Amino acid sequence: MSKKKRKPTLKKQLRDTQRLAERMGLPSEIKEKKDQEIKSLKKNLKRQKEAQRFELKYKKIKFIEKRKVIRKLDQTNSLVEAAERQGDQKSISTLLAERDKLKNDLLYINHYPVMQKYLSLFPPSGETPESRKLREETYAKILKTIKIKQEIRDKELLQADVQMQDDLKDNQRIVAEDAFFALASDSEEAQPKERRVVMRDGRVPMLAKNFEKI
Repeated sequence: MSKKKRKPTLKKQLRDTQRLAERMGLPSEIKEKKDQEIKSLKKNLKRQKEAQRFELKYKKIKFIEKRKVIRKLDQTNSLVEAAERQGDQKSISTLLAERDKLKNDLLYINHYPVMQKYLSLFPPSGETPESRKLREETYAKILKTIKIKQEIRDKELLQADVQMQDDLKDNQRIVAEDAFFALASDSEEAQPKERRVVMRDGRVPMLAKNFEKI
């Protein structure tokens, strides 16, 4: 089994494209195209470095907050189970809402934009109203983006499922048709064939049933 070929890194793509663009005798239209690719690769490489810098900078705080949210989520799940055993519907409703909020908190941490300064879910007491508003707006945008992506994914899966069902029906129809023709062919082959006698001079005498028609 052949190994899957790894996609070259942005640095390697940039280096290879620069070498190709520097070749002598390269047609002007190709050189212009390669220059545009170089600009695009440099821009993507810069964004990649920025994303890595942000990720490294906020990795610790995101890890701490994620662990805190997971711990609260586990505690809430235990409280939900206890409330269900007691039949306390009011507590169950409140706890389920709290659990949904904690799940959204995890989504916020895991899907936070890599190119933005991370806004903590548990800010210090001196948080400004502007910072709180920005975090709430970012929170809402992240959840909205996740919802849109999920809807697109569900739609694609539904279309794939419908296509698979159509293909399955077509295959079943083809198999049924093949079986029908195969059965008809077997029936024809099963019928006894008439044996004809050939005279020494090569003539074939008429069958008895043919004499009846004369």
